[in-house]
Amino acid sequence: MSTINSNVTLTQISGGANDGKLSDGTTVYSWPFYLQDNVTVTFGGNMTVDNPTHQFYIRGDNVTINGAYYTVDITTTNWSGLIAGTTYSKSSHGKSGLTIKNMGITAST
Repeated sequence: MSTINSNVTLTQISGGANDGKLSDGTTVYSWPFYLQDNVTVTFGGNMTVDNPTHQFYIRGDNVTINGAYYTVDITTTNWSGLIAGTTYSKSSHGKSGLTIKNMGITAST
């Protein structure tokens, strides 16, 4: 689990102990991601979702997920989607300003 509270560009890591995790080149982030207020997450490459826990939870207002024209390939089952709600407390529901753009979605399951 990783909390993101500043703008990042994330690329999926292949191989080794961090296989499937995302990195901004400095920090390795583990799924799922909890996105706070005023954050933009930009994809730095194609991604594979191979685990049902691979999701972004929206925890703040004014969040942007920019696929940067890359593709997310879904290879898992029982997955409820890339974007999950704000289910961690009743007071967090109803976030505003969510933008999801510029990504392709494929399924290989």
